Amino acid sequence: DENSQSASAQLNGASFQFAGARAGLAGLTIESLRDAQGVEVYRRASAAGEFTNQLPELPQPSYHLGADLELLALDIPAGKGQPALGAELVRLQPAATKDQKEKKTRAPGVLFISGAGAQDRLGFVPDQGVDVGSHEIHDGLARAGFTVARYDDRAVGLSGVGEDVTPGFLDTIADARRAWHALASHPEIDPARITIIGHGEGAFIALILAQEKFRVARRKHGVERLILLAAPGRNLRELIYDEIRRSHADRHEVEVEGAVRSARMIHDAAIADTELPASSEPLRDWMREVFPINPIDELGRVKIPVLALHGSKDFQVSIDADFQAIASVLASRRDASQAKAFEGLDHLFKFEPAQSSPGHYRDLGRHVDSEFLQTVVDWMTQAPK
Repeated sequence: DENSQSASAQLNGASFQFAGARAGLAGLTIESLRDAQGVEVYRRASAAGEFTNQLPELPQPSYHLGADLELLALDIPAGKGQPALGAELVRLQPAATKDQKEKKTRAPGVLFISGAGAQDRLGFVPDQGVDVGSHEIHDGLARAGFTVARYDDRAVGLSGVGEDVTPGFLDTIADARRAWHALASHPEIDPARITIIGHGEGAFIALILAQEKFRVARRKHGVERLILLAAPGRNLRELIYDEIRRSHADRHEVEVEGAVRSARMIHDAAIADTELPASSEPLRDWMREVFPINPIDELGRVKIPVLALHGSKDFQVSIDADFQAIASVLASRRDASQAKAFEGLDHLFKFEPAQSSPGHYRDLGRHVDSEFLQTVVDWMTQAPK
């Protein structure tokens, strides 16, 4: 009944009561559970907080700002249909000085652009129990003397939704560009000394921004350095098909290739602007905008030093098909550009003892690898060439 607010189902004799049926699958939550004899074994907590044998919630990540760090507000206002973005700067607590007249020098800045999927400014995936670990990178760079800008993705945290509830790839670029401009315009930041770090899809966006310049106080400024973390090195269509195969390696080949064929059909329909499954319709603009872009072509247009890092256990971005293509381009450069792969690290640059999978991303006991983080800090503190 599409007018009902709840629905029930049975599985192996157990009876489930669901809420939010009218909202579709995304809105379904288990309200109660009875065993085969009809005895209630689980009931969702009521507004009054009463419950019976409540099932444990998925553990959620948490963040504690170090006593040596501080947060500053970063204003990224709404404009031209684009939402205001929740953002902040993290930096070392300023050292007290006896000479209050001492002239302050503007700090070098870092903009961090997160990867695919909704994330908040810390790298937490809403309601999924996943800590990408971005905040560990931010804090590590702050302790090395950089002021790091981080922001919530659209419709996450304190960021608004905007006029278009199904933003495309160009919208995500526009959001990152606004964050860069806000950082460079901050009175305590040197606009000529800004590094952009992009992770995954964020690295793709960073490649595009690194080719741009904009005016701050009558002077045009570009990005000083670029760091690519688990960056794609080929058209995203092929990367997606490869990711499907790698993430379902335990399934029958026929089933996996069927999933790849389905993805191809959806991608073809999006590019041809024909009918899409309802579940894929929100991604239409993103697919139409991102699929024609070749990241290696974009990298060739970047004229600043680049650091590209990758983990050998990354199943989302291939070390052979993606990282090696990027490393080959950087090897021919005569500047400070470098490429390095880390044995045993996954897409999040956390150590993976077995085979990486989305489920392992929920292991909150894992942390960003210290050698990886030190590599980022060391490269950032070198004199630019």
